Amino acid sequence: MLHSAGSTSVGSHMGRILVWAMAIMSLRAQASPISVTLMVRNPYALFYGTKDVATTFVGGDAGKSAADTYSLNLDASQYLYVVTVSDGAAEGPTMPAQGLLGQLENKDKGYKVYSNDLPWQVTSPRQAAAAPMAGRVTDLTLLTQEIARANTGENPSHGWTTPSIGPSNGDASSGPISSIDYDARWVWYEGHRGLNLTSTNAHQVDWLIFRIPVAASPSVSEPAMQSLVMCGLALAGLWAYRRWQ
Repeated sequence: MLHSAGSTSVGSHMGRILVWAMAIMSLRAQASPISVTLMVRNPYALFYGTKDVATTFVGGDAGKSAADTYSLNLDASQYLYVVTVSDGAAEGPTMPAQGLLGQLENKDKGYKVYSNDLPWQVTSPRQAAAAPMAGRVTDLTLLTQEIARANTGENPSHGWTTPSIGPSNGDASSGPISSIDYDARWVWYEGHRGLNLTSTNAHQVDWLIFRIPVAASPSVSEPAMQSLVMCGLALAGLWAYRRWQ
């Protein structure tokens, strides 16, 4: 009974820590209203799902006309996937043969993540099969298979990689895209051969997959966000332990 006061104090602190941790996890699980605007030089399709599975087809376009904007409500644990198909044609001296320009806006938190920000990743299946471009079961199954291969590094690009970064919106041969901020930059997959995708015949065969976690911020990726949460919990636990001592 000599330690009853200390036990009560520590118990109170530990209770607060658990409530804090549960609140963080609860916030991360809530749906967030987001807006995604994409300009893709080639035909593309937008999907969302988990880190491992493509669950839903959102929409797409034949490309090369104008940007498309999609409004979604997604859990923070989900991912967006953009499948782009190479058409083998370069778009001028400053435009890659297979490029993407875009931004993800989190309406709740009021920030935007541009296509050239750290959270975006790309992978190259180099598939001869037709790209998944719709919401059919076969499309979702094929995309999920390629996500799994990328997650384990068992594909031609050896997993997910950071896209190559090109000109800013407005600096490219296509001119500015009015619905996308100037700070957004064109990105593409350069490949293991170090190709210059501004040259003709430098396109990647046959399609690419870009992805971004819904929980991403302009400067902190999803894995980094998880690490920060765990570090915070560890520090809180150490503080409580020292109070007990």
